[in-house]
Amino acid sequence: MSRLFGIFGPSLVLVITMIGVVVGLGFAGATALRVFKRCKNENKPIPWNSFILSGTPIVGAVYSNILMQWMLQTTITPEIESILSGYAIGVGLIIALSMAIIGKLAAIACNELSEGINNFNSHVMKIGAMNAVAMFAMIFALINMP
Repeated sequence: MSRLFGIFGPSLVLVITMIGVVVGLGFAGATALRVFKRCKNENKPIPWNSFILSGTPIVGAVYSNILMQWMLQTTITPEIESILSGYAIGVGLIIALSMAIIGKLAAIACNELSEGINNFNSHVMKIGAMNAVAMFAMIFALINMP
């Protein structure tokens, strides 16, 4: 069993997280494209802040890669294999859900910016708070893993 985790375990955190990243980028990217098209059709200025916000879920890939690299450097024994598997799945899910929610928050921000509601700083703070959840999950996993 230890050999199986050694091959697939560390990549679990990256694979699970990337599902959330793709979902988040899908929410934000699709909304940003609709906003750009709507603004172009209505001859309104394009809110370029939407472009910035639409890419925010990609940071989950960095967090999961850091965690995966740490797991790859760990000597995996049968005693810690199940612990590492739990961390890989649990932290991967937390980061994935955070990135999906960040994508949804970015989509909401894109819509509001296109309607002339300029709460860019407020949206960055909301996205940052959700980003902190993912970052703390990664940091606590790094601190507490054997």
